[in-house]
Amino acid sequence: MATERKGSNFPLKAKLIRRPKLLYTILPLLIAVGTLPVLILGWYLLGVYRETLAKYEQRLQIEKVESSARQIELYISKYRGQSAGLARALELNGGFAGMRDGGLVDE
Repeated sequence: MATERKGSNFPLKAKLIRRPKLLYTILPLLIAVGTLPVLILGWYLLGVYRETLAKYEQRLQIEKVESSARQIELYISKYRGQSAGLARALELNGGFAGMRDGGLVDE
């Protein structure tokens, strides 16, 4: 028989069929097992950091707006106090006519 080797029960064609190496079978599995958890954790942490950063930016914007509102309030209250003081002075002096009589306003 030409298809059989001496001392072997398997035909020659069966010996020529090569099985894939174990390394080619296990290597993708090992890469997947090693990198998949890292990718999942990275994706999760990216979402957490994105939310944290958004909340931090919102808090900073709110603090900025509150600071600006306080400054505007102080600015307005300063002029409100000045106008109230001027109104009291005019009231005590008898209005603009009293200021003219007192010589405080030129005609």
